[in-house]
Order: sequence, then structure tokens, then C-alpha cells
Amino acid sequence: MSVKSSSIGFPRMGENRELKKNVEAYWSGKLDEQEFLKTCQEIKCKHWKLQESTAIDFIPSNDFSMYDHVLDHTMLFGAIPKRYQGVVESEVNDKTNGLRTYFAMARGYQTPKAAQAVSSVDSGEGCCASGYGNSSQLKQVIDVGSFEMKKWFDTNYHFMVPEFSENQQFRLTNAPGYSRPKPIQEYIEALEIGVETRPVILGPVSYLLLGKCIDKPYENRYDSLKYLSNLLVVYGELFSHLQQLNVKWVQIDEPILSLDLDHQLVKDSFEIAYKSIRSFAPSVNILVASYFGSLKANFNLISNLPINAIHLDLKRSTKDVISTILTKIPYHWSVSLGIIDGRNIWKNDLKASLEYLQEISINIGLKRLIIGPSCSLLHSPHSLDREQGKVSQEILEWLSFAVEKLREIQFLTKALNGQLDKEYYQLNQDCISRRSVSKLIHNIDVKNRVKSVTTDMLKRKSPFVKRSEAQKRRLSTLPELFPTTTIGSFPQTTEVRLARNNYRTGKITEEQYDQFIKKEIQQCVQVQEECGLDVLVHGEFERVDMVEYFGEHLKGFVFTSNGWVQSYGSRCVKPPVIFGDVYRPYPMTVNYTKYAQSLTSKPMKGMLTGPVTILKWSFVRDDQALSETCQQIALAIRDEVSDLENAGIACIQIDEPAIREGLPLCQVDWEHYLQWSIDCFLLSSTNVEDQTQIHSHMCYSDFNDIFPSIQRMDVDALTIEHSKSDLKLLKAFEKFGYTNGIGPGLYDIHSPRIPAILDMKERVEQMIKYIHPSLIWINPDCGLKTRSMLETKPSLVNMVQVAKILRSSYSNGKTEKLPFKVKDISLADWGRKEIEIAENEMPGLIELRKKYGPLQILKGARIAGSLHMTIQTAVLIETLIALGANVQWSSCNIFSTQDHAAAAMAARGVPVYAWKEETEEEYLWCIDQTIIFPDGQPLNMILDDGGDLTNIIHQKYPHLLSGIRGISEETTTGVHNLFKMLNNGTLKIPAINVNDSVTKSKFDNIYGCRESLIHGLKNGAEVMIAGKTAVVAGYGDVGKGCAQALQRSGARVLITEIDPINALQACMEGYQVVTMDTAAPLSHIFVTTTGCRDIITERHFNQMREDAVICNIGHFDVEIDVAWLNTNAVKKVNVKPQVDRYTLSNGRHIILLAEGRLVNLGCASGHSSFVMSTSFCNQTLAQIALWTEPSKYPLGVHFLPKELDEEVARIHLHHLNQQLTILTTDQAKYLDVQVNGPFKPKHYRY
Repeated sequence: MSVKSSSIGFPRMGENRELKKNVEAYWSGKLDEQEFLKTCQEIKCKHWKLQESTAIDFIPSNDFSMYDHVLDHTMLFGAIPKRYQGVVESEVNDKTNGLRTYFAMARGYQTPKAAQAVSSVDSGEGCCASGYGNSSQLKQVIDVGSFEMKKWFDTNYHFMVPEFSENQQFRLTNAPGYSRPKPIQEYIEALEIGVETRPVILGPVSYLLLGKCIDKPYENRYDSLKYLSNLLVVYGELFSHLQQLNVKWVQIDEPILSLDLDHQLVKDSFEIAYKSIRSFAPSVNILVASYFGSLKANFNLISNLPINAIHLDLKRSTKDVISTILTKIPYHWSVSLGIIDGRNIWKNDLKASLEYLQEISINIGLKRLIIGPSCSLLHSPHSLDREQGKVSQEILEWLSFAVEKLREIQFLTKALNGQLDKEYYQLNQDCISRRSVSKLIHNIDVKNRVKSVTTDMLKRKSPFVKRSEAQKRRLSTLPELFPTTTIGSFPQTTEVRLARNNYRTGKITEEQYDQFIKKEIQQCVQVQEECGLDVLVHGEFERVDMVEYFGEHLKGFVFTSNGWVQSYGSRCVKPPVIFGDVYRPYPMTVNYTKYAQSLTSKPMKGMLTGPVTILKWSFVRDDQALSETCQQIALAIRDEVSDLENAGIACIQIDEPAIREGLPLCQVDWEHYLQWSIDCFLLSSTNVEDQTQIHSHMCYSDFNDIFPSIQRMDVDALTIEHSKSDLKLLKAFEKFGYTNGIGPGLYDIHSPRIPAILDMKERVEQMIKYIHPSLIWINPDCGLKTRSMLETKPSLVNMVQVAKILRSSYSNGKTEKLPFKVKDISLADWGRKEIEIAENEMPGLIELRKKYGPLQILKGARIAGSLHMTIQTAVLIETLIALGANVQWSSCNIFSTQDHAAAAMAARGVPVYAWKEETEEEYLWCIDQTIIFPDGQPLNMILDDGGDLTNIIHQKYPHLLSGIRGISEETTTGVHNLFKMLNNGTLKIPAINVNDSVTKSKFDNIYGCRESLIHGLKNGAEVMIAGKTAVVAGYGDVGKGCAQALQRSGARVLITEIDPINALQACMEGYQVVTMDTAAPLSHIFVTTTGCRDIITERHFNQMREDAVICNIGHFDVEIDVAWLNTNAVKKVNVKPQVDRYTLSNGRHIILLAEGRLVNLGCASGHSSFVMSTSFCNQTLAQIALWTEPSKYPLGVHFLPKELDEEVARIHLHHLNQQLTILTTDQAKYLDVQVNGPFKPKHYRY
């Protein structure tokens, strides 16, 4: 058996983009269904014959798609979401055959009646609708959006994200327009023209993991695998048909293997899936294809599968990794080696490739080898045939497109089989040699300029808060709230494309073309002003593409005439080729931007493409590091930014949609990439004055992955593609506290639907839960070049109307927020009864009411509180109110609220936003509600527990800091946060450390925990403590109280500590000090008290006894690795509220209380009222001190005076009928203290 050759996918569009023209003609009604399908078949047959002519052994079928191959599989599996039911029914009525539904999922669907219903512009019969075929005759009102679109791994291709319902079912479905499923239809079509093909099927594991649930968010990335058994029924049916057709080979693509995967569930899913598929098709040879990355450890996930071959991407793997994998591959597997780069356009060095393949063949033998491209050639242009005379011959000979890559595959295959084509080989090596020494490539001035870049060149002159004030003064026409803009491009009409083509072919002069462009700009500006937009754009009519335009004006780039690749659907791009050092010979955008600005008094944005996007959306030279090429581009853009600013342009947008898209697939490579890519953006954008507003735009991404890097970009306004994200990406902006301007897109520009005002308004109102209104910009998802003006104008009018409505609701700082939000207001009476009992147990607070209430000492204070909303906290709130303060409240923990206490506060008119079992998103929303008071005034005091409120104000609302007098912080974690902020210079307001007041830390922390821990354990786990071994992590004050409680209940107590002093204290109390590794297999009960992260992790879980009970009494949920349990446990059962039992892969069980959060509040009612009275007296006194004597508390973290601490203790002793000894004058003189104290020096440790 000889070495075989393979193509694992071929470009779909055709040599002259025939598919694009065919699809768009069908959409516009110029072709009927049969004409459309006939052309599609002709394209496929031409490509099969072309590949056959290059002697490729394995030719793919089912790699063709009318829009997207993932969407093809969604259609194949019958996974059509219910919201498309109206479209499906319209097809039944019209006796059409699936195309309308298919394209509705791809692009959205809106009948003319639906379009007219949502348009606020009278467009009459011309109102645009996104119907297909004969849909213009439809009388129904059907209006449905498209699927979400994401980047296909780290390529520039986009796929349509599958959508699954909670009870998803699948069924094998015929291809749109045909009577057979698509893989079968295409295999038969190829067979009919004499071509035996290898059908390409997207693998079940990859398909499911690429999808999303539309009913509720997944808890972890593997949740969609729960549909596997249902899906495999359809795979079985499909493979049974393929076997009946005597199909010899099937290629199953599992690109998910290029990602970080370490879950046992994934391995099990692969084994279940492929055993199932094999059982339905025992005689079909199966090739599993992985590409875009190295398999690395993921090979172990598939090493035991019943398959016949595996495809490896040699271009994205190191030789060491490939060598290791080859030693593990079963002897009966063939190995497909992706040696030809499917994602770049440089000629292969056949000498180097041949040597590498021969080296591999020594280890596994020639007869097992299949030679192919690294990935599908979908990502390469079609062929070089039409580039002769268009690209300089010297550069042209360096290139290789899809057809040429097939020839390279053919050469290597024949060479390994002993048939070396010496002439072809010599021509290749001569070309490689000439390129390596070409004078076209290197420019010493550019290289020296890169070397001269300093870190000072990567910073704006001032922080955003200061810049924003300067920008408000300059951009005086902008509204205070919800400014409107677009992303850049406007519809590129047939007239625009024709004029551009006429100019390039010499049919019109440069002057005529210039006048034409200026006329289009005039019309564009007029349309924007008619729509009421605030920041305008010039429309980009002179640009074919946002990257191509800049490549045409920069040195070091070359352009092909027909080097098109598919981006999504019918959208094709022609990436520039970066062959040499890059620099800017002259200004590129200034003239048209200045002209556009001269037409309006409103700000005009200068529109630029960022260096990372230019790099990532080009075919990049492979002879130097990507980071070096990117720096060269960044310096060129930096020069353009300077020229735009000097020309008087106040807003400059530098688009970077590719920064997240370019993130390496494996996390180990992220840090290096993000460092140089963000540095390059900063290099391009920071050379402006404060009053110049820098914008950027990013396509949809999972921003959680890179949020610190987005913050480091430090743009003044960031617009993001967002309309199909179900608000999930906004959670990242809230989570990380984004403080600059942000414009989440309101409507999908990839769909020809006109967005409804109500839909967009509701979307913004959802955003306001995560982002303050003062930061929000109103804009579409992306540029408008692919849309028609018939859709664009009514869409923008609706969008501007949304901004106007919102301004009327949110102007003057007045927000239409709820007066309170609690779980059940009817619980108020119960709460009030408990509050009355608690007051008797909280003598300190009652005494403070008597002393300071008549003085109204806190009058004018607007206190935002974030502290456990319990009965005891209700007494604190009412004390602050009694002293004259206005108070708004949220809880500092999602599980700690006592709903009857919250209801009692709401019933008496306190704006309280808290309920037990909030989600993380709801928790942050609740905090946000406390910042602006009902009269529109912001908070001026902070009462915090844990630091979340403090952090949110500093990060998300820095403009409010100057009006805040101070912070009083309740707990150890929050105090640690304050000192951290103080040390790194980010704390901007004074704070008092309440936690370390003696009557707080030595009472609340020790005695409070000593009682409430046992309450939480008994309520939650209901276990006997006596006789058990318990480990307490941390022996601070909280740990001391917990250890005492467990010991007094009869447990043998172990302690873990990092501090030798605390450890020695534990020893002296009779406890054994061990590590958690030692304690894990010995203990029955685990209590974490440290305030630090990763105290109990994977290795500890796996050593624990059956039904070990784990809980945390530290403030945050970072001490126990709950995320690992949720991701890796075989099973999770909720026993009752706040009690979960996990089944581990070793068969043992673990009981987790309160999801790793505060057990004494999650599973019990917290500390007793009396001990909380001492804590809350300190909080009240701290608020009084900061409010009445701010001059005594400069920026820093302060302590309450010792005499106040002693006074708090004295009040509580009286309540307990205890008697204090009074010093005589002589005794006081002897001790050198006052008769009434303070009795101890500041350094005394109690």
C-alpha cells in the first residue's frame, strides 16, 4: 500500500465567487429555487473534478455549504428552534423545501408586513424585508432574528452557533431543496459524475460543544453533552445510510480537540459516540480530523476510539508534540499529516517538508501515511491562475493558493512513493532561495524605529476620569446620556462599487472618482443628521474593506486581484498580503475625514483599523515574529492618528475586532499574545491630547477571557458586537468593573430586519443592570456596508428614538428604579417582630440612638450599605436612620439575606435590594441600585462588608469619588482589600477599619463564630460532631472561635496555618497543626476561615472520606474550589437549600454547604444579636466620625480611638449586669492612665 494524498476541505465560493453571486441573486428574488440549486450543484461538481485532476486520493464531499457548514449540520439534525416555527409553517403552506428556514436561521427573516410594523419611517411598498424566494407574497407577520455568529476557532471564518432547548430532540432531515440528507445527497451527486468522495461530517462532540442552550445558560462548558445520546440516534441513522451506499471513508471533524480539554466527561463522550457510530457502520473507514492546534494531552481523549485514521495539523504543532503522539497511535491507524499550510498563502518549502515526512515515516512506515493540508482549504483563496500580471512576478512566485496547495500535496505524495518530480522540486527551491534574500522585504529605517519604542509611548497623558471632563468640554454637542453613533461604514450601493471599479480600470479619472466619493459622503452626513445621530461617520465609501484599504496605502503590502476567502455566508474578503516591513508613506484618511467634518457641526469620527486587526486579517509574512510585524503597523497607525488630531478631528476610532479572535486556542499561550497585542494597540492610540476621544470597536467575544487586557486598552468609548449575546458578555463588564464608555450593539447588522424600538429599549434597560447609564453609548452591532439604505435609515431612526426615550427617563440623575426589591414583602410583619426582640439584645445601638438621635448627627449623609441583610442589620439600619441618615442597602453575600428582615426594611420605606439565593448578576445589580438615591443624588458615605461596594465605586463610578467622605469596613477581607488599594495607589477616599476594633474582631469573630458555626453545621449537614475529626483552616480570630466550638462539641480538631505565631498559639491550646494534605484523608468536617483562595482543591477532594462535610466561614467563596467540583464531579445532587452532595469520579461523595460561601449565614441565621451589637456600634461610630470630622481622616485606612472601643464594651457589660472596678486616682497615676481610660496603649494585643 502506498502513501495517499488527501484534501480535507476545499473553498466553496468558486474561482470567480460564483456561489456568492448565486446566493445573493436568490435572496433578491432574481433566481428561483431550482435555478439556485442547479448553480450550487455545478459549483460542487466543478470542484470535485478539479481535485480529481490533481490526483488527490481522498476528495471531500459535504464540505460545500450554501451559507455555513455548522448551520448545515443543525439543519441535518433537525435542530430548528421553536421560534422559527412560523417560517417552517409558511414553507409547508407554500410547498417549498427548507431553504427559507435555512436562510432564516442564517440571516433572520422579516416579511414585508413585519418590516412595516416596526419601521418609524414611511417606506411604503419599498419597505425592506428579509424574505427569500416568493416571500414577498406572504401576508403573515413573521419577524425572527438569526442565530448568533461566532468566529470559527481562531480563523477569520464565522459559523452559526447551534441552539439547543432544555429538552432538545434531533431527527435526520433532508437537505434544503432536496429529498435526501445533505451528506448522502452530495456523495451521490459526486458518484454520478464518476468521483468517489469522502463525506465530511462535523463530529458529535464538537457539534454539541459549539452550541448553546437558549432556555437557560449552561453551568459549565460541557453541559451540552447531555444531549449526546439523543444526537447519536441521528448519527447512527446517517451512518447506516452511508454504509448502505458502500461509502469507503468518512471524515469526522472534531476541531474541539484543539482547545484545552481536561474533563473526564469529554473522554467518555468521545468513546460513547464513536462506539455508537461504529456499531451502525462497521465497514466504513473513519478518519477523525483535528486541526488549528496541537492535540497535546487531548490525544488521550481519543486514543482508544474504534477509528481507522487520524488527521494531525503539523503546522500548528511542534515536532516534539507530533513525535510523542506518533508513539501512541495504534498500529492499525493510518495517519493524515497536515504538512501544507491551509491558512496562509506562502509556497511550501518542499525540501523541509519532505525531510520531515521522511523522518516521520521511519517511525510509522510509509504505508500508513496520508499527505494533506493542515486544515480545510476553505481559508485559502481559490487559485493563482487569475493573478498573472496583477501581482509583481517576484512576489507572485512566493505564493500558493488552494489549487497550488493541492499540487504541493500531490508532489510530496509522489516523492514519498519514489516518484520525485525533480523539475518541480528545483523550481520550488529556487523560489524559496530568492525570497529569503529579496530586497523588497527589509527596510532598516522601519526596524530601527521599532527598536526605539519605549513604554512611555504606550500610555495616555491622563486617566479616563480626567480625559472625560476635557472631552465633555470639547464635544459640547453631545447629550449627557446615551450619545448615539454608528460603527463606521454605510451601505455600499451598486453605484459605489461600479464607480470604484471604473476608477480602478481607468474608465473615470481620479478627480471624477474623488467628486463621486464626496457626493456620497454628503448624502451620508445628511442621512445621519436626519436620523438625529450625535457622532457621525463619513461612510467609508472609498474603502472596499476595512483592512484592504489600509493595506493599499501602506508599504510592505501587496494585493491580489482574486484572492477572496469566505468570511461568513456570502460575505467574502480579500486579505492583503504582508510580504515585507510596513510603514506609512503619506496620510491615508485625513482628506475625506476633514471634508466630512466640514459638512456638519457635529463631531465626525476618523475611522481607522487597528494594528492587530490589520495583522490578523491579512496573510502575514512567515519570516519574522507576528509581534514585530504588528509593531510596524502600529507605528503607521500612530502617525495617522496624529495627523487626524492635527486636522481638528475630535473623535478617532481605531477598530480592533480581531484582538479576542486572535487569542491562541490554548491558555498557556495567552499571556504572551495579550501582552504584545495590547501593547501594539496602545502604541497606535495613545499619542493624543486628553480632549481627543479615542474609540474602538470589537466583535462579539467571551470578554471574560481577556477583560484585564480590554481595560488596559484604555479607550474612551468601546463599541462591541452584542445584539445576539443575550446580555451574557455584559456580565464581564460588570464583574471586572469597566469604567470607560461602552456601546453594546443594539441590533444585528448581519440581518436585513428593521429592529423594533421596544426591543432595543428593553435591551438597553437590561444593560443598565450591569453598566451605569452615564457610560452607555447607543449604536448598532457593527458597520452597515452590507445593508441597504432602505433598511439602514429606518433602523437608525428607531435607534435614535430609543436614546431619546431613555434620556427622558434617566436625565438629571433620576433613575426609574424600583423603590425596593425583596423576595416577599408579606414577610415584613414576621421581620418586625424579630427586630423588636433583637433590639433588646443590641443595647449598644439603642444607647447610640438615645445619645445621638436628638442631635441628628448624620443628617445629610446618604449611606449606601453592603452588609448581610439580617435582623441584626435591620437594627443597624434603623439606628443610622434615627441619627438622621438616608440609607440604601444591599447584602454583601448572595446567601446571607434573611428575607423577613429585608421585607421589614422595605415595608418601612428603606430602599433595600436583597434576597436569599441571588445570582451573581443579581447581586451586583442590587449593589448598583444603592448608589443613586431616589432624589437623584449619589451616595456620599459607604458602609461596606467585604469590599465589593468599595471596588465597584472605584472602578465603575470613579466620577462619584470626590463626593464621598469615607468608608467604614466591617470584615477582614474588606480591610485587606483597603490596604491593598492604599498600597498600590488606587484607594481614593479615607476609610476606617472597623474589623480591627477590639470589640469587633475579638467578639464578632471569635464569640460570634463560636456559636453560629455549629448552628450552620447542624442545620446544613445534620451530622453528629462528637467523636469526629474536624480541620479548621486558619487560626485567626475566626479560626479560634470555630476551633473552640468544634472542640466543645466533642470533635478532635486539627488546624492548618501559614503563620508560625498563630500555629504556635494553636499548639498551646492543645490542637494539632497539620497541612491540608495531611488532614484531607483523616477529617470528617472541613471548615475554612482564612480569607485566602485555593485552601481546599482537587487533590484534597480526591483524598477525603465518604460524605466528608465541607464548609467555609470566610467572607468570599474562593477558599474551596467549588468550580472544580461543579466541572469535574460525576454528579451533583441538591439535597436541600444550601446543601449539595457531589459524586466524585472515585465513587466517593462530598457534602458542600452554602456553595462554599458563609455557612453560618447560608445554612443558619448568622451571629447572635448581642455580639453583633458590639460590631455595629463600631460601624455607627465610624460613620459618625467620618461624617462629622472629615479633617481628622485624610486619605488612608484608620482605626477608631481606643476610648470608643472601651465605651462600646462598657455599654454591653451594663446590659449583662456586670460590675467594673474603678481605678483610684493613685492607681491611675501609677499606671499612667486616666481614671476612665483608655486603659491600654494602641499597641496592646488583647
